[in-house]
Amino acid sequence: MSDTTWDALTATPLPEVRRRAAVVDDLVGIDPVTVPGAHRLAWNDGGGQSAVWYFAEDGRALLLTFDHESELNLYAEDDFALQESFYAGVPESLVALVRDRPENYESLNLTDPGTGRTIHYAGGVFWYDGSRWHVADGLAEYCRREDVDLFGESGFAYCLAVYRFGRDFTPEALVALRDEKGRYEDEQAREADASALRPARTAVGIVPARRDESRGVRRSYCRGRHRGGLRMRRVTYAMSTSLDGYIVGPDGGFDWTAPDDEVFRFWIDEIRTVDVHLLGRRLYETMLYWETADQDPGLDEATREWTALWKPLPKVVFSRTLSAVEGRARLATGGPVEEIERLRAEPGDGEIAIGGATLAAQAAEAGLIDEYRVMVYPVLVGGGIPYFPRHERRVDLALVETRTFPSNVVYLRYRVT
Repeated sequence: MSDTTWDALTATPLPEVRRRAAVVDDLVGIDPVTVPGAHRLAWNDGGGQSAVWYFAEDGRALLLTFDHESELNLYAEDDFALQESFYAGVPESLVALVRDRPENYESLNLTDPGTGRTIHYAGGVFWYDGSRWHVADGLAEYCRREDVDLFGESGFAYCLAVYRFGRDFTPEALVALRDEKGRYEDEQAREADASALRPARTAVGIVPARRDESRGVRRSYCRGRHRGGLRMRRVTYAMSTSLDGYIVGPDGGFDWTAPDDEVFRFWIDEIRTVDVHLLGRRLYETMLYWETADQDPGLDEATREWTALWKPLPKVVFSRTLSAVEGRARLATGGPVEEIERLRAEPGDGEIAIGGATLAAQAAEAGLIDEYRVMVYPVLVGGGIPYFPRHERRVDLALVETRTFPSNVVYLRYRVT
């Protein structure tokens, strides 16, 4: 049994694992939870995915991972017996850390209908015996029997990405985030913190939405898109907008969306998560520049990095006038809804990204958009093409990430609930 993230975790000394868990817990702002006999640290993305660590006083540890969109979402099934079976093989003294405990944002309970006893819901159950990590026997057996991707469907790979096991950290990102949150009284305190931090790198700018400890959280845990028992790829709509909500101004211009170095770096990291990009004709023609941009010897390193990611990315272009497209692009053979449904049915872990308001409007009308991602620029343009599609139905959203850049640009990521 092997997985890149699993191999990296098992090769990391427990004190370093605990240090990274503490850094992430602090950065995300997890509410403290007291667990007798262990120190609890956690991470959540504000939308139903969580990792919870229990570092026991005797040097052992328990790790639970949760992904509400996975095949192992037992909370949605409300199956206490199956959930308890996932803990098989874990010493009872560790399982006791999650039995009959109060619920909290990262840890919801399943209840035995016969006895009333509870146990924390977890798609993934892993434990450390003092010298090495183990996958819980019950979880491993279930995944073998049902032919389930253990590390993918348990949320392990997704939830542990933030800890970057197997990769070096640097202190700059941590200090910058703390600085944004007003942690330092002056430059001297900032520099002292930077000096104290050993090399570390983590995801930055993640600020969970306000936490609903009841109905909203439960609903997000039970929501997911599946077909034939397989998790379907997420559909996202990301664009830069003015503060009054337009992606293009009334004169057809959008020069105010030119990204600075930090925003550009953010988009570089975002494009890495995409498997296929859907574009309308206008956006496709705008992005044609990148098909030959790498021939310019004067490009800086970041621009070359973006080009190297964008060029090989599969693209689907929707147009009534184009007869041919270039590079890794292809012309759509159907409408946006048909193409998205076809793409979701194909294997893959990356996202299906939509570029352009017209395509997004059709996908939104069919209820196919999973996340709205908005880079808001501090400018009012007074009209033009709006970011949000106009349709006559309500769509409830949960804020799962936000980031403010030094240029006063604000990134917002919302998940459809």
